[in-house]
Amino acid sequence: MAENCFEIATSQSGYCVLQICSNFMVQNLLELKIPEVTENLLRQLKGSYVSLSYNKYASIVMENCLIKAEEEQASQIILELLSSPKVSILLVDPFGNFVIQKALSVSK
Repeated sequence: MAENCFEIATSQSGYCVLQICSNFMVQNLLELKIPEVTENLLRQLKGSYVSLSYNKYASIVMENCLIKAEEEQASQIILELLSSPKVSILLVDPFGNFVIQKALSVSK
């Protein structure tokens, strides 16, 4: 069975399914609104906010992170996004621009 899982995960279509499912799981965990869970998720994603923002499904997760995060946590995400040398690319990226727009709407 483990062999089949590895084969599926390393195929193009299998990878896409796993990626979508993983993003869905993260979004559901954020919906629980358990501060410790949200904090742990954001800590694990820290340093990857910009690269996640370029991905179709992960960008939706990033938008939800900004919405569900406490004010201080959202500020840290926004700071990471805006201090990146790739921020100008995010502004015109088909998915990243939505993350930047969400960051602007939740910023105080």
